[in-house]
Amino acid sequence: MASADGVVAAAARLGMTAATAKEVFDAARRGDAAACAVVAAEADHVARALAGVIAVLDPELVVLGGGIGAQAGDLLAGPVAERLETLVALTPPRIEVSTLGADAVILGALAVGLSTARDLVFERAVAEGPA
Repeated sequence: MASADGVVAAAARLGMTAATAKEVFDAARRGDAAACAVVAAEADHVARALAGVIAVLDPELVVLGGGIGAQAGDLLAGPVAERLETLVALTPPRIEVSTLGADAVILGALAVGLSTARDLVFERAVAEGPA
């Protein structure tokens, strides 16, 4: 549900014609009632998904990223934080929007790959000794 396809489907159920989630989010920024209802439902879905994670991990910070975070982080961060206050027994974490935009996942994967490659190269160099 917390996906671009889910946003478009929710908008369609409310009678809104939108080809992309970005269109729904832009309409919400303009004050379209159906789009605002979709954003409120999306914030609720995200908050409910996070509540379970928060109960187990108790993070200090949750970063909204990926396509939905990049396109609607400004619309979701506040409502998600407010909803979490009613869903979790712990102090809710800060909710922030990723500065990496829609490329956050690929950039994170690249960083992990580079770190792993660097570790392997240096382990091999230490094991083989000086050249």
